[in-house]
Amino acid sequence: MRFPLFILFLSLNIISCKKETPKIPIGPSVEFESIRNEIIDLVSSGNTPSFGIAVIHKDSILWQEVINKDTTHESVSITHDGVFELASVTKSITATMIMKLVQDGKISLDDPIEKYVKLSSEEKLGKDKTIKDLLQMQAGIPHGGISIKPGSNLLNSELYQRMHQLYNISVFPKGVHEYSNFSYGLLGQIIETVTQKSYHDALKDEIWNPLDMSATTILKNTEGRSVFLPTGAAGVVSTLEDMIRYAIFHLGSSHKKPLTSENLRRLHLDKSDKESIFALGWGSISTNVAGLWLLTNGSFPESSNTHITLLPSKDIAVICLVNKDYNSTADQMALRITDILLPGFLEEAMNIMSDYENSNNRPLDSRLKAAMHWNGFISDSKNEYSLNLKYDGQEMSFQYQNHSWSPIINPRIDSQGILKGYVENITLIEPISGLKKSTSGGINLYVNDHRSLNGYYLGSFKGDDFTFLDLPFAISTQQENEN
Repeated sequence: MRFPLFILFLSLNIISCKKETPKIPIGPSVEFESIRNEIIDLVSSGNTPSFGIAVIHKDSILWQEVINKDTTHESVSITHDGVFELASVTKSITATMIMKLVQDGKISLDDPIEKYVKLSSEEKLGKDKTIKDLLQMQAGIPHGGISIKPGSNLLNSELYQRMHQLYNISVFPKGVHEYSNFSYGLLGQIIETVTQKSYHDALKDEIWNPLDMSATTILKNTEGRSVFLPTGAAGVVSTLEDMIRYAIFHLGSSHKKPLTSENLRRLHLDKSDKESIFALGWGSISTNVAGLWLLTNGSFPESSNTHITLLPSKDIAVICLVNKDYNSTADQMALRITDILLPGFLEEAMNIMSDYENSNNRPLDSRLKAAMHWNGFISDSKNEYSLNLKYDGQEMSFQYQNHSWSPIINPRIDSQGILKGYVENITLIEPISGLKKSTSGGINLYVNDHRSLNGYYLGSFKGDDFTFLDLPFAISTQQENEN
C-alpha cells in the first residue's frame, strides 16, 4: 500500500542529552493534523498530562511524538519520548517471556500449573489446568488486583499474602474464558520459579536487553508511583521508544529476535477455538480490511490508558500511550489513526466489538427458569458466610448474611454461560486484613445448569495504603426450590 509523505516536525521543546545529538520528534503529515490537534487540545485542557503516539511501517517510524502538559508555563511541549505505565499491555510481555521459556525447552505450554506452583492442601487448581490455560485465561482463576500507594509497607503484609492465596483457587471449569489478572500473576510466579530470578531480572535478561528496551522496568512504590500487583498482569512501566522496539519485534520486522518467527506466530495465533478472539497474551482478530489484527491494551483508574494495534500483513503498528485513563482515549485514538492508514478499519473494528459485546449480554431467561432460589455460601480466606440468590423471571437479587436483599444490576449471561452483574452497598468483612467497607462489586457465576450457580464476587475496597483493592470472594450455591 502507498503511504503519505511524512515530514519532520521541529519540537517546541526538544530534550537535550549529554554527548548526544538531541532527538527530534517525528511529526505527522497533513492527513493526521486534525487528530493531532485534538490530542494537543486534550493535553492543553488538562484532561491528560501526557500523550505518546507512534505509527510504524515495517521498521520505519512514521510518526513519533509525546505531547506533554507544561504546568509551569500553562502550555504544551513536544518531545520524542516519555514514561508510561503500561497496565495490561504487561500481559503481552509476560506471554512473550513464557514463550521464550518454551523456545528454550524449559517449559511446555501443556505442562500442568501445579508442576511449578506449590499449593497448600486447601488450595486446588485442578491437575488438568495448564500453562496455556493461564495464557488464554481459561484456567477458571478469578480476576482481582491491588494498587499500592507510594511508600506504603503492604508488600509483606497479610493482605499481600491473602491476594497470593487467590492465585491458586479455581472457580470455573477448564475452558471457560474469564479475564483474570491473577492468571497472569501465576505466570509471573512460574517465570520466577523456572528462571530462579525475579520477574524483572528474567524479563530484562531475556526480552528487554535483547530488544534494547533499556528504560523498561517494573513499578516501584519507592519512586513516587503506585505499584500494581500482580506484576505479571499489569506491573510494567516503559517509554514510547521502548514500545516502538517492542512493536517492531512483534511485527517480525526486527533483526533482534528473542523469539523465532514460528514462536511469534504461535504466540499470536494459538487460540482455543476459531471463534475466540484471545490468543496467548494478545487479542487476535481476523478482519476484512486489515487481515490479522493483534491488539493489546490496558488501563488503570485515573492513571493510564495504553493501546498497541499490530497489523502484520500490512506491516503496520500503531501505539497510543496516555498518562491518564480519560474515556479510553488511547484506544479511540489508536483505532482512528489506523483508519487513516486503512480506510474502513474503524467501522469494521467497531462492528466486531459490538458483536462481541452483544454475544456477552444475553438475557437471563436464555439459561434460567422463572421463580428460582439458590442458597449457599460466600467465602473469604478463612470463613464461609450464608448467601441467597433469587430470580423472579425478570429481576435477580443477592442477600449476604442477614442483610437486606440487594438487586443485581444489569444481570446478563455471556456466550459461555457466565452470569454477570453488579451489586451495590454490600458490607463485606475480610478477617485477615480487617477490611470492612460498604462497596459495589461484580457477580460472576457459572451457569452449568440452572440448579447451581458457582463463581465469585469481586469486592472493591479503598484504604490508606492502597488506591484500590479488588478481592474475589468464592461463591457456591445450589437451587433450593423450583416452581
